[in-house]
Amino acid sequence: MTVANETARTSATGTAAAGQEIAFLFPINATSDIIVKTRVTATGVESAALTEDTDYTVEISGDVGGTVTLVDALAATSTVHIYRDTPRTQSLDLEQGGTFNAESIEEGLDKAMRAINDLYDRVSRCIQMPATDAALDMELDSSVDRASNYLAFTAAGGVTVVSSVAPTTATVTAAAQTVLDDVTVAAMRTTLGLAIGTNVQAWDAQLDKIAALATTNSAMIVGDGTNFVLESGATLRTSIGSPATADVVLKDGSVAYTGTGVGFRDQDDMLSNDATAPPSQQSVKAFVNSIVGYDGDVVMYLDEVVTCV
Repeated sequence: MTVANETARTSATGTAAAGQEIAFLFPINATSDIIVKTRVTATGVESAALTEDTDYTVEISGDVGGTVTLVDALAATSTVHIYRDTPRTQSLDLEQGGTFNAESIEEGLDKAMRAINDLYDRVSRCIQMPATDAALDMELDSSVDRASNYLAFTAAGGVTVVSSVAPTTATVTAAAQTVLDDVTVAAMRTTLGLAIGTNVQAWDAQLDKIAALATTNSAMIVGDGTNFVLESGATLRTSIGSPATADVVLKDGSVAYTGTGVGFRDQDDMLSNDATAPPSQQSVKAFVNSIVGYDGDVVMYLDEVVTCV
């Protein structure tokens, strides 16, 4: 047997059918030399190593690989991963002066090479320094010193352990930590006193409408059935059901006005003869008194006695 390639693993997507076969193209000496696991594609959660003859069977095809057959159906949302794990043992026993057995020697070398490939496959998945880096002390602190701490790098690029990690330009204060340890955004808002519906008003499109309105002098915010709008003057009076100025008499302190803009007439002699301006009570009394007199049982009109017939 020879080791023709450096491959040490393969994978396939589930077909959702029992008896799915997955070919692997790397040599193994025994069916126990491989490990089979499944992994949920979306989450990356992987299973424990499956059990041979219970979860899968293995058929070896000489020195070119073989086939793994799954017993149960594997969902199409999962993948199956097969990789070699050559036992790190050496069973070849050469006797002094004994017969040279080329096949035994070759199998021992092949097993060593398979183990080297398996080790390389695992090392290639580890964090490594670039080959051009200077030699650094990359030994981790003890498990006691690492416990509940963070892995960091020194100014020279070596590994170290720190108790906290923060931006170089800022310090994470005790107040900020009360927010950082919250699991959800809602919990963060509560910690900050910004709980929607409790501390702050929830967003609403109508609030945006109000915020967008101009701060026009003497205008009022009125609902038009769909949105909020600014109104003033006759438009506002119509919206709020107030009569037009032509239908009411207004008063500002001492002088009152009608809808036509003509003021009350305070004329004792009523000489203006205005058809729209109402007279004041005082002018009416003065005018009546100027033309009508009353003395006991005698009523005078323009200094003449009024006689009833």
